[in-house]
Amino acid sequence: MKSKKEQQEYYEQFPKRLILDYVHGNKRVEAAILFALQNLETDIQNVLDIGCGIGWSSHEIAINSNAKILGIDLSKNSISTAKKLFKHPNIEFQHKDITTMTSTQTPKYDLILLIDIFEHIHPEERNNFFNIIKNLLSKKGKIILTCPTIHHQNFLENKHPENLQPVDEKIDIKTLIEFSEKTDTELSFF
Repeated sequence: MKSKKEQQEYYEQFPKRLILDYVHGNKRVEAAILFALQNLETDIQNVLDIGCGIGWSSHEIAINSNAKILGIDLSKNSISTAKKLFKHPNIEFQHKDITTMTSTQTPKYDLILLIDIFEHIHPEERNNFFNIIKNLLSKKGKIILTCPTIHHQNFLENKHPENLQPVDEKIDIKTLIEFSEKTDTELSFF
């Protein structure tokens, strides 16, 4: 496992890649954002967008709901870029590492958005991550989690290993069931 410092350095360079995806399109990311939008509850009040990157997903939620959105990311550069790109009165962007947040954070969120983030949480950090998520979610809250398929991860490993991130785990149904159980949520779509 790469150190936190190495991961941080990697993600500080990431906004360039995310801007290219936003400007030129990335079908997989676009599909993930569309999935999130199609599954928005009409009465959500507040959203936590974990790993928001340059703010694309936060922006899409903001323009398609009345919710207040907190977008957080490990990368200071991504958050700086998000603040420049997506100025919306219902969005706040903050530089935070979800794996180091305390599980007693408030407020509780009606929706926690994890678009292509969970596969970057190392298995050794997952129990803490599960506790944080569980404690940040309101009683009737919902989590929307998207991640690449194992097929896609295998493709990257075999054909484009340069596109793998410092932590890039393969997420299977067993892992998602564990996520569901440890966050006291129900897996409703896979």
